[in-house]
Amino acid sequence: VVIILQAVHLQIRQRSIVAQWRRKQIIHMDSTEVFMKLEELEHQENEIQRLFTNFKMIETNIEAIPQIICLSVYATYSSYMKDTLIKDLQNLSLESESFYFIMSFLISYYTTINSLLLATDFLKKGQIGMKQKIMLFPFYLLQIAARGIALVGMILLPMWL
Repeated sequence: VVIILQAVHLQIRQRSIVAQWRRKQIIHMDSTEVFMKLEELEHQENEIQRLFTNFKMIETNIEAIPQIICLSVYATYSSYMKDTLIKDLQNLSLESESFYFIMSFLISYYTTINSLLLATDFLKKGQIGMKQKIMLFPFYLLQIAARGIALVGMILLPMWL
């Protein structure tokens, strides 16, 4: 929240400097000084956006990826033990626990992929368009799935032995 407020504060400062300069209220500053001040504020804003991107990646690594792994372990184990998950999937309703399970899994997966796409877009300084994001989506999807399957296999290995 603090990072977002700082970014908004910097944008407001930039707009007020431009507005004052246009109204000629800053008489003692010429165009070059105003430009340099705006560049400095823009640099600070880029640093804040970089911090925000890093925090989103940390949030994804701490929250979404372990949740994907835990949900996958639960699904695999309950399928192996012929528990309620398989029965619930055959008669899926909005009130069932399986519906909540599936939605949690999909939201975690979406959050992870969206964070990766936003981080990549930020690192490329906004040069990634919709086509490139669509092309990166399956790449990240399969990369996360491969790591998740490997971890789930390692966790459940003693059960299969």
